[in-house]
Amino acid sequence: MRFAGARIAEAVGLDLGDLPATQRRRRLRIRGNGRKHRAVPVHPELAAALEAWPSVRRTWPGAEATTAVFLNRVGTRLSVRVADEIIAGIARAAGIEDAVTPHVLRHIVPAL
Repeated sequence: MRFAGARIAEAVGLDLGDLPATQRRRRLRIRGNGRKHRAVPVHPELAAALEAWPSVRRTWPGAEATTAVFLNRVGTRLSVRVADEIIAGIARAAGIEDAVTPHVLRHIVPAL
């Protein structure tokens, strides 16, 4: 969300086909409100994470049965509620729980 300016629902709604297909195609396809799509430039730090994730994702249970990028423990699409809980837990562990929410992350988009 931070590197793409995505809403939490947009982030968990990503499918594998929405990821940049090649090194040259550095755009992430995000499905927004009202079935609108937008192409977002991929920040270099996000590109590195997106390149590494598919090999890790393949080891998750049920990964072959879904096109969702982010999976829960049983191998289905991660829900908005659980993603929010994960972000809150990371912020709590870092001692910055009052300063970090999914919505705040969306607005802290670093320059390319």
